[in-house]
Amino acid sequence: MDKSEYINIEKIKDKKLYDPDKKEEIEFESLYKTLSSDQLLYVVFFRRWGWVFCKAGALELSKTFEKVNKEYPGRLRFVGVGVEELGYDEFKKQGYFKNELYVNRGKTIYKALNFQRPGCLTCWGFCKKDVFKRYKEIETKFSEKKLKTDMNAKSDQLQMGGSIMITPLGSIVFQHQDSYYGDHAREEAIMEVINSYFGNEILGNNRSFKRDTEVMDILPRK
Repeated sequence: MDKSEYINIEKIKDKKLYDPDKKEEIEFESLYKTLSSDQLLYVVFFRRWGWVFCKAGALELSKTFEKVNKEYPGRLRFVGVGVEELGYDEFKKQGYFKNELYVNRGKTIYKALNFQRPGCLTCWGFCKKDVFKRYKEIETKFSEKKLKTDMNAKSDQLQMGGSIMITPLGSIVFQHQDSYYGDHAREEAIMEVINSYFGNEILGNNRSFKRDTEVMDILPRK
C-alpha cells in the first residue's frame, strides 16, 4: 500500500474501543499516546474471532511479534481488534493471540480505514486462487492446532481487516489492507519498517530519533 494512501490519524483517533474483560471503553489514540518515545504501536484488525483464517493469522503475527520483541525488547506494543464480542472469550482462552485485545463496536474504525466488505463471490475469491492457496497452506502449517474443529463461523462473514503501525506522535508508518480471506501483512514488510525505525538507519552513529518527521524521512519508500 502506497504511503500516499495511508489514512489521516485524525479520522480514527477519537473512535472507541471496548475492553470486554474490563467492561470499559477507551479512545483509540490512548493506545499510542501512552507509548514512550522509543516505541511503536502495531494494531491488527481481525475479521472474526472464530474463523480459521483469523486464528492462523493471529498465530503468524504473534510469531512476528515475538521476533520483534527478541530483537527490540519492549519496543513494540502489539494490539488486536475485532468487530464484536461474539467469539472473543473462546479466541482469548484458546491462546491464539496473547496480547491486548479490544472490540470496535459498530466497526467505526474499520469503516474509517476503508476496510472492504465485498459481496460473497468477491470476498470468497471464487475468481482468485489466493484464498484456496492460503487455505491449503494453513491446513499444512497448523494441522496440529485444530483450527477447523475449534472454528466458530457465526457473525459477519464479509468484513475484511488489515493493520496499521503508529508512532507515539500519531504518524502512521505502515498500513495494510487485506485483499482476500486469509490475507494479512507479511513479516518481511513489517520487519522492514521495524528495522528502519529501530535499527541502524536511525539508531546508528549514536543518533536517537526525536521527531516523527525525522523517522518518516528515513523509512524506506515504495
